[in-house]
Amino acid sequence: MERERKIQEIISFVQSHKESFASKIVCHRILGDKNLEISEEIVNELRIKLPRAKQDDIDACYFIVK
Repeated sequence: MERERKIQEIISFVQSHKESFASKIVCHRILGDKNLEISEEIVNELRIKLPRAKQDDIDACYFIVK
């Protein structure tokens, strides 16, 4: 349950703060593209890939957005 809560909070943050440096770091870590322009399509991709990520990556991304 904790994992799902963290994933939802990460996605919510990125969706609300698309231009923030923290969002860009999260997307780079999970999606791998350094020069990513964060759009709804990217947020949807994050929704798919984040649940498959290692726990360490989820914890790191959560720390970044909090």
